[in-house]
Amino acid sequence: SAPRSGPSGEESLTQMVADCSVYLDVAVSCLHAPVEQLDLCVARDDAGELQPLWPPLRERMLALVTERNAAVVINTSREWRALGLEDRAPGKLLLVPLRHSDGHVCGLLCTLNRAEGVDFSNSDRRLMEVLGDQGSRIIQRSYDKVTGLLNRHGFERRAARLLEREPAHPVGSCAAS
Repeated sequence: SAPRSGPSGEESLTQMVADCSVYLDVAVSCLHAPVEQLDLCVARDDAGELQPLWPPLRERMLALVTERNAAVVINTSREWRALGLEDRAPGKLLLVPLRHSDGHVCGLLCTLNRAEGVDFSNSDRRLMEVLGDQGSRIIQRSYDKVTGLLNRHGFERRAARLLEREPAHPVGSCAAS
């Protein structure tokens, strides 16, 4: 078969996350899709204390967006407390779900800005929903449309990511007699 042209799915997702930061003028933009083993984060130079907030928040944010099955906008400390997330608002947050073709949430796209920044608007939410749909389609390209199983391209990408992360381990063999 002919070689694929254009950026890989992960490169496209990384660019999309970077675009979120630019389009919305936010300090941090992240994408988290645990089944896909994707955790991408782009931070501006002035993100300061906001970027380290992402790792401890990502699973809680994924649970929240999965429960709501919709975009979540958090602009005030009162909204953070109402969700039982924090006593003190670390900033403003806009989350949108990433979905598999069957509609279930498989990840999230997130933007985080300083507490003193401009509130996220409905227009910001709609833009993030469009970008989340785009991200979902990029992720869906790794799956067979009929079976829902990883296709060859998705398998190769996932295997390559695993091999990059894990040091080489000798593989033994076993023969039964």
